[in-house]
Amino acid sequence: MLSKTAKRRREEILRAAEDIILTKGFGKASMDVIAERAGCTRRTLYSYFSSKDVMFAELFERHAVSQKYAKVQKSIEGLDFETALFQGFKLSIQLMRKDALMHEFMYGGGAYWFQQQMMDDSSPIFQRTLLVNLSFWGGVIDDARLKGYIDTEVSNEQMMKWYGTVQYMMVVRVKTTQAEADFLLKKFIIPSLVNHAK
Repeated sequence: MLSKTAKRRREEILRAAEDIILTKGFGKASMDVIAERAGCTRRTLYSYFSSKDVMFAELFERHAVSQKYAKVQKSIEGLDFETALFQGFKLSIQLMRKDALMHEFMYGGGAYWFQQQMMDDSSPIFQRTLLVNLSFWGGVIDDARLKGYIDTEVSNEQMMKWYGTVQYMMVVRVKTTQAEADFLLKKFIIPSLVNHAK
């Protein structure tokens, strides 16, 4: 458990990293530059974060949780599973595209790095994304499974790994129109997750 001072220092480091990414770009956010902005040494950075990837994964998770999931949660309340999946996919993609930090990670200077992270199941970003999606969708999936909407052979983790990968692909396909994205969700993605033979 971190002390109040350690928590405050950790927050300062994360704010410094985010500020550099947003003002100077992903490529300028080296550990040296982040340490200088945070007013600490590289050694201090590494005492809080084992790597830059881990630090950036935490920033990404914070934005996913604070900027996206509260709004998505509200938008799917009371909806049936299939409609909730559609609405949740659609809104989360729109919100991710609008978030400045996520934009720099996925389209800007961090695009190549982010793509490598999302294609590696063991990477910090992929693991954080998986945990966020499991915490958000877990209860919804469990309820849908009880009602027979999901194949019992597919685990929540398998489903969320696939969901996160497809979500990322849809976010970065910026030239896809909303109508095309909706069609893809309704005719391909959602039917592959929902058991219509119940």
